[in-house]
Amino acid sequence: MNLNVNVSSFELAQLAVNFVILYPFNLPNGCSVNNVSLKEESRSSRSSLRFEILSKNRVVRVKQFYYDWGIPTVYADTNLVSPAKSFEIDGIVGFIGTDYKGNQAACYSRWFTNIELSVLKGKFEEFELISIIESLTPLDSYTIENWGKKSFSTTSYTARYGIPKWQEDEISRVQWYENDFDINQMISSQNIYIPAFEYQEFFLDSIGYNQNKFGVETHFLYRSNSNYTDGIWFWLAPEEMIENLSYKEGENIGVRQNWNVKKEKFQIGNIEITMFLHKQNAQYYGWYAHWKIGRYIYQVFIRPSVNFNIEKFTGFIKTLYEVE
Repeated sequence: MNLNVNVSSFELAQLAVNFVILYPFNLPNGCSVNNVSLKEESRSSRSSLRFEILSKNRVVRVKQFYYDWGIPTVYADTNLVSPAKSFEIDGIVGFIGTDYKGNQAACYSRWFTNIELSVLKGKFEEFELISIIESLTPLDSYTIENWGKKSFSTTSYTARYGIPKWQEDEISRVQWYENDFDINQMISSQNIYIPAFEYQEFFLDSIGYNQNKFGVETHFLYRSNSNYTDGIWFWLAPEEMIENLSYKEGENIGVRQNWNVKKEKFQIGNIEITMFLHKQNAQYYGWYAHWKIGRYIYQVFIRPSVNFNIEKFTGFIKTLYEVE
């Protein structure tokens, strides 16, 4: 396993990772950077970057990495343990709350770069943590083009190596392809429904596909062409492969994330589906839904966004069509 090693510059660190490093370019007054360390990517290890920000005998740790061992478009609060307060920077949503160690914490993303803040010493006001995130800037435009705007299938560690972080999961058990992969041919004549390949500002970034003993498992990852961070993740798989679906309706459901859940009827082509629709309880919220058609379970995840409302959600669902 690769260990974190000290690194002399963010520029050198950028050469060893598969994501856009965000450098604290314009920190609030009184803040300084310390203890920059790097974990380089290898076949046996994902890469990550860590550093500390010191301010008046207080310390906050910043960790940056490429999150790709779960559905990356929906978890905008990967290090938090309870429903958190959402905030917005440059049109992108983050969350602030408490992490797994009981520390003040925040989480934010740009492109596929996940940014986790954890207060190790002292106390920071919420606006101070948000100001630190606002200071984070790419080193140059090249890294945005080379990593931030490249597809999941070409940049993700899991997609490239097919290696899960812990055990086989929905990301590692499929093969990942560019958006020109002929998925229609692979799933034709199986009574499967898929979405349009473009929807408003969202373009199809990557396709995950696998044929197994139960049937076809397929993922469609869409990204916003305005910020390459907001996203839609559409996932279909045989019901034998899906676990832990909740069919509970009501308000304020969930511990780690909090949802308002209701059952909705939707018409897709000439069939009617019953969908369990989840809306996240936050100022800036995400969406999640699941339903069944035939022997397949369908799920859709919408990353928390400043402008993804119910009309936009239902519009996406209405693009579904049966592959002939």
